[in-house]
Amino acid sequence: MNKTFLRLKNKLTVGKDVPFSELKELVYTVATTSYPPYSVRYRFEFSSDEVRFFYTRKEGKSLPLRDEDIVENKQATLTEEQKKRLFESLSGGKLRKRKESITTGDSGPWVYLYCLEDFGKTEFSFEIYLKSTAFLALCNELIW
Repeated sequence: MNKTFLRLKNKLTVGKDVPFSELKELVYTVATTSYPPYSVRYRFEFSSDEVRFFYTRKEGKSLPLRDEDIVENKQATLTEEQKKRLFESLSGGKLRKRKESITTGDSGPWVYLYCLEDFGKTEFSFEIYLKSTAFLALCNELIW
């Protein structure tokens, strides 16, 4: 599939060029360096029989944030209906080579999608805004 990645000008469509069975991990992170610094991370791990969700929120008084700064930590296994909603939100999204942005100082979100085949450093973008809001709604549901 690496040849496919290069042929498509370093951009692949999830659900088309990259089947859902090839997904390994998705990490969605928002972080800020303003006072007080905080970060929120949603992580999904994909396996052949289940999808696991992990949520971590950190708040601290200084950077870098450490494990001691974790104020909320949850995990869950997705139901079939939740998996369907997750895949619908990811479907049509683009997987492309990561552009480093360490000098921009923005708070994200940064979304990284890893596949069974290693494409190197990649980032993910949702097909449309509505799918990103559906994704976030599912994450919030899994937290509560």
